[in-house]
Amino acid sequence: MRKKTLPINVNHLLLNRNFALLWLGEAISVLGDAAFDSALALWVGTRVAGGQPWAPFAFSGVYLAGTLPGLLIGPMAGVFVDRWEKRHTMLIMDLVRALLILLLLFVSGLLPLPLVGGLVLPIWGQLLAIYSTVALLSTCGQFFGPSKMALLGDIVLEQQLGQASTLSSIAGNMGWLLGPALGSLCFMTFGPLWSVLINALSFVLSWLMIRGIHVSETARRVAVSERGHFLREFGEGLHFALSDRTVTTIIGSGMLFMLGVGALNTLYLFFLLENVHVPAGLYGFFVAVPACGAIVGSALIGRFIRRIGEARLLWLALLAWSGTMLVLARQEQFWPAVALLFCLGGCNAWIGSAIMPLLLRATPREMIGRVSGVTWPCMSMASMLSTFLAGFLSSTALHHFHATLGGMHFGFVDTIYTVVGLLALIASINAMRKLRTFGPEAEEMETSTDQKREVNIG
Repeated sequence: MRKKTLPINVNHLLLNRNFALLWLGEAISVLGDAAFDSALALWVGTRVAGGQPWAPFAFSGVYLAGTLPGLLIGPMAGVFVDRWEKRHTMLIMDLVRALLILLLLFVSGLLPLPLVGGLVLPIWGQLLAIYSTVALLSTCGQFFGPSKMALLGDIVLEQQLGQASTLSSIAGNMGWLLGPALGSLCFMTFGPLWSVLINALSFVLSWLMIRGIHVSETARRVAVSERGHFLREFGEGLHFALSDRTVTTIIGSGMLFMLGVGALNTLYLFFLLENVHVPAGLYGFFVAVPACGAIVGSALIGRFIRRIGEARLLWLALLAWSGTMLVLARQEQFWPAVALLFCLGGCNAWIGSAIMPLLLRATPREMIGRVSGVTWPCMSMASMLSTFLAGFLSSTALHHFHATLGGMHFGFVDTIYTVVGLLALIASINAMRKLRTFGPEAEEMETSTDQKREVNIG
């Protein structure tokens, strides 16, 4: 059983000092990322490629640059994450990301280079600088994310993992709720310079928060004698991820769910404009609605997640998401659509709150990096595939699709959204069938026999 090093009040809002610092650093970092992403969209779309017919294609390159490192580097990064000290890795990655953002200021010409003066790159040079920076930032994230996940398991009690996961979800959703507005406001008022500086500052502040976290020697890097050959270590992690029942269930249900999420996000604007008949000016409001739902959902479930059990919460949340999505697909009214999207955001938060504790409990600490390096890229690949398929089908075969079934009319958007809801239903059934023995009592028993770790609460 994991030992408590200091007395702890389990009802404390942010659990303990170490977690409070980690949570605050995450909230600041996500806020900076969201502000930067929003400003980046405006920067590329209105300044770098403004007025060009290929502007949408240029912006898609930003998405591709941010996604590909997760697929190509994420699995390999997991091996090194498992070898290195988690806190030290996070500190280095935050520092590197801050420097990359500052470097973008000079390379893109936003700030003059010393001894050189103002540098004006051609359009392709500016795009290359932006794509390269986004790709390198994403690469750092492949080391930072799994390290944070492993560190979380070291600084909170086993029975608090669910609550810690919901609190992290609140931090992330608050950032994505406020960040885009902040980034857009800064861009429209001051240009891209201050939006970029805000992101760099967020990494510095995150670095300061993480630096204040205290961990013991038991949470340090893997001993040199315990390391093997790179390919052997990678193979061990891959074998565990593909053979453990909990991990394979999370990957399988997660991929089915993300197949739907990718399509949902791709057609979201068209659903609002064509099905709900929302004015284009309210698009930002509808982007914020699910984030608000996620914050409320995380706050509501935090106190009850141990009573429900993470495994049961996962399939129940997927089932609720599926039902909400199937109703949303047929929705044409403004306020009911707002309510359903709010509920959808809450279900998103519950799904995320269940996955992380389940992975941490199922995975030996020395394999968390490698298992994460398999799990998240699989889900990202499913999301990318559905993004492509939804965009392709809605532009070609289903563009003029119309059908009537049981007196209900279907167009291309609501047809795809109905399929999205059914995919989530299959994901829920898969999770319920394979994790049905993982009720709260089983999780408590697993907690008492799980790998031995010392908890560093600060």
